[in-house]
Amino acid sequence: YFDRSIDGDRGSGKNSTERPVDQYKNATRPFGIRSKFLGSLFGLRYSFQHAVRPGRFVNDVGFRVLGLPAAVVAGGNFTRISEEEVAAIQNETGTELRLDTAVRIDFEKPVMWLGNKRLLPLIVSLGSRAQSPPVTLCTTYMDDKIRLALAAKGGRLVFTRGGKATRAFASDWQTIEGKRPLSGGVVGT
Repeated sequence: YFDRSIDGDRGSGKNSTERPVDQYKNATRPFGIRSKFLGSLFGLRYSFQHAVRPGRFVNDVGFRVLGLPAAVVAGGNFTRISEEEVAAIQNETGTELRLDTAVRIDFEKPVMWLGNKRLLPLIVSLGSRAQSPPVTLCTTYMDDKIRLALAAKGGRLVFTRGGKATRAFASDWQTIEGKRPLSGGVVGT
């Protein structure tokens, strides 16, 4: 869940007088059309961020393309940032990050898979153009069910445990991570 864009609506081109509800009125209706048919062919299935070991996250966003399951998976390593870096972010963006939980996540090139992951999925590297720039954030609250985070540019993030994350497909990224993308060029370069 994101309450607004990751950049905190800074530079996103959104009209600041627009009510938050209006900004997202078409988010659940592809192209503004109410259509169960289109929703069955194209749609978000899930969005996970797995903390897989100390210093490592894996983002996994699943969706449907023409009714086929697909996902984009990008791993990233995180490191704590220094007091000087936290101060520089506050001077630049006005966001006050907590020093004790502030980290920078450096993401790898994402990989997309399409089709049944157990049989013969099509796996392609999306290349460096699709690679996310480093993300800096801090955890502002965490318990056994929820983690709240604040991004360097003001975006607020909510991560939860349970729900779809307990279902079998939540670990599909592990199967895909062990396979190599198609040889040759990458998509988007």
